[in-house]
Amino acid sequence: MKSEEGHARIGGFQIEYAGFSDTGRVRSINEDDFLLLPEKGVFCLADGLGGLEKGEVASVIALESIRTLLSAAGRHGFLSFSKKNFSLQQMIHHANTIVYEKRQKLKLNTATTMVIVQIHDHIVEVGHVGDSRAYRWDGNSLLHCTRDHSLVEELFRKEGLSEEQLLNHPQRHIITRAVGAGKEVKANIQGLDIQGGNLVMLCSDGLTTMLAHDEIESILRRYHPDVNQAGRALITAANEAGGRDNISVVLLHIAEGSYH
Repeated sequence: MKSEEGHARIGGFQIEYAGFSDTGRVRSINEDDFLLLPEKGVFCLADGLGGLEKGEVASVIALESIRTLLSAAGRHGFLSFSKKNFSLQQMIHHANTIVYEKRQKLKLNTATTMVIVQIHDHIVEVGHVGDSRAYRWDGNSLLHCTRDHSLVEELFRKEGLSEEQLLNHPQRHIITRAVGAGKEVKANIQGLDIQGGNLVMLCSDGLTTMLAHDEIESILRRYHPDVNQAGRALITAANEAGGRDNISVVLLHIAEGSYH
């Protein structure tokens, strides 16, 4: 299992962060990946499309393109924790271009989901493409902040399918947008209403298809605010439930003030 953790002061917040990615119990290759760049205020997770060729290539290329973009900006001195940052839309557009060009060059049918958080000043924003998700935990309840770009989500909106019908729908894994699938991609970008002590969770669908909403809440309630223990417990629980897909989680505990 890939894991990474740490803490940093970002804008007006103190952040404790941890990321985990596990292959699961069924698949032989992990097509998920994550990227934690606290020095840039950026945390990102990607899930390569398992039904396409080389999904693990797409997720890695997408994340590394963002690392390269922000590193180059920093070297030229025009990236700081302010509105001078690259926007989430610009980062996702850049990742889309790089993955699309690579798939054209290698003649691969590959693409990836992406969910990315950017923190600057006292602002927390999230952008996403596909069905990797962002949640906010306030210590009592877990709020799903993103809306999947998927066929079943569209059916849910149009036909009012129940949660059980969504989980068991034969086309539940079909997504309608992906990074690298075309020359352009439309991402959804929004601000998050974050209070001190809140936790932000990014995850791939390998977590949410294995664990019910209330099961995730129960684990967060038990371990909050320890992002390391909470993340490991989520991965373990998803594997114990079957681990039928790759499982990735990024957790950010957001507080104001200084570490002692």
